[in-house]
Amino acid sequence: MSEQEEKVQKINILINEVRAIHVSVDREHDIPMCEGCFEDWPCSTILMIEHYIDLMEVLTFLREPVLEFAEEMEKKLRKHDGDKSGWIFDNSPHSLDELRMSLSSHLFRLTMSTGTWPYNYDKLISDAADVANFAMMIADNARLWKEEAKKEVSSDEGH
Repeated sequence: MSEQEEKVQKINILINEVRAIHVSVDREHDIPMCEGCFEDWPCSTILMIEHYIDLMEVLTFLREPVLEFAEEMEKKLRKHDGDKSGWIFDNSPHSLDELRMSLSSHLFRLTMSTGTWPYNYDKLISDAADVANFAMMIADNARLWKEEAKKEVSSDEGH
């Protein structure tokens, strides 16, 4: 069984455990149910299970190397939580230049890491995750700027 299949199996077990616990607790403590929920479950239980189902879909959709690399990227981002104001910038050439410069310097570090033998595999993975994170930051800002541009166009058309 692959690592990904093991994760999916663990999530399925967890979902079933959550269902069993919430059903017994809800009935034991006579927690009121709200309209629209199935099987008389409270909304919080439904939302929790939906979250795990969404997670399971992501785990089964992503290829194992992509998932492992995304985890490495996230670890690196979390290490810097609170260090800076984040990576969301105003839509200006200066902001994009700042991200491009960071991407370029990390790409250079990655290139230098691949040029030395024997390879430090952990450093290669770390440098690659840095490059990917800066590329993601550029893409995330571009998405936001695109949405802003759409709003501006639609508000201009409304006047």
